[in-house]
Amino acid sequence: YKVSLVTLLANGNETDVTEFVKAGVLNLTSSLYNNASSLTINVDIAKTYWMDLIKEKNLVSGQGNERVFANDFAGSGKQTDPYKITSVEELVQLAYVVNEDMLQTNSAFKNAYNRASTYYEIVSGIDLSARFWTPIGTSQNPFNSNIVIYNMPSNIMVDTDDPYYGSALFDQDVLKQFSGLFGYLGPDATIELKIRDFYMILVILAVLVIVILIIVFILVITHKIRNESVKNFDQKNEFLFDEE
Repeated sequence: YKVSLVTLLANGNETDVTEFVKAGVLNLTSSLYNNASSLTINVDIAKTYWMDLIKEKNLVSGQGNERVFANDFAGSGKQTDPYKITSVEELVQLAYVVNEDMLQTNSAFKNAYNRASTYYEIVSGIDLSARFWTPIGTSQNPFNSNIVIYNMPSNIMVDTDDPYYGSALFDQDVLKQFSGLFGYLGPDATIELKIRDFYMILVILAVLVIVILIIVFILVITHKIRNESVKNFDQKNEFLFDEE
């Protein structure tokens, strides 16, 4: 949610004072409003969506079939070189290109970003807690590509009043039941979850076990050698005393 504060002065003028909020505290100096006999603060809470980044950061330029990304995905979209998604901006671009049925730059055919032979890869964890997420794929334009997810985006929140869907594109009952990364999937879509960090943890644990075993082995050998040395020393002393 986005919160903005607007003051209503006694003279009827309105002034946005959101910029004066620091660390949750509103601090207004008297010099700014010394002519006001009263001060009313109106709090406006508005929902924010990750899809807003398209306009906020100018992620897409052009109109209609001439739309292009300001920064395209890394990779070629092939199975051996999938499009790599490493940031929330790139994830938003994926949702946009699928939901809007966008044409690929310099492509002579439709759905170049969303066809059965296109491959994506989410290679890093993405936190979606700050805004509402618009699921990838609508009833008219379902996600129909292939994606491998190594780190599932976290804290996904879906709003049933999402303006980027609307009742014509996404059934509201479906939104209430399925609040996730994807909305609608096509017949050729594949989603594969891989826990890369889990395997790394297993490797680290295996290395630690090996190191511990080596340390234990060294301690056992050292202890054994020490015992043999003490035993030999005792036998030597016993021999000397017997001669006397």
